[in-house]
Amino acid sequence: MNRVLVVIGIILLAVGSIFYLSGGNVTNKNLYEVSLSQIQENIDSGSPLIDVRTPEEFAESHAVGAINLPVEKIQTGDIPNVAKDRIIYLYCRSGRRATEAKTILEKAGFTHVINITSLDNWKHLGGKAT
Repeated sequence: MNRVLVVIGIILLAVGSIFYLSGGNVTNKNLYEVSLSQIQENIDSGSPLIDVRTPEEFAESHAVGAINLPVEKIQTGDIPNVAKDRIIYLYCRSGRRATEAKTILEKAGFTHVINITSLDNWKHLGGKAT
């Protein structure tokens, strides 16, 4: 009986970890479903790449072409000035703040918000950073 409980505990821990690392949305269409060339094509067509970290973090390093709009500003109603059906790409340090910003923007009516999660993931895709 104890072994069964241990196995169930391990399974729950694994599922919880996957859920946490995915930003709480395991069905989120994320960076692994989008190529850097597609992202860049969309950015070139007017889709913003938004770094939701602090201005200090942004100054330290950021994706080339990104704009800085901290999640704290998004929380207070400062939203991107783009059409609500425009693709918006977000990232932060770990994905948590980008997930929060994505939720806020979707509640504001934006229909195509993609959480790239982190600057490291941007680099992993081949994106350049300063």
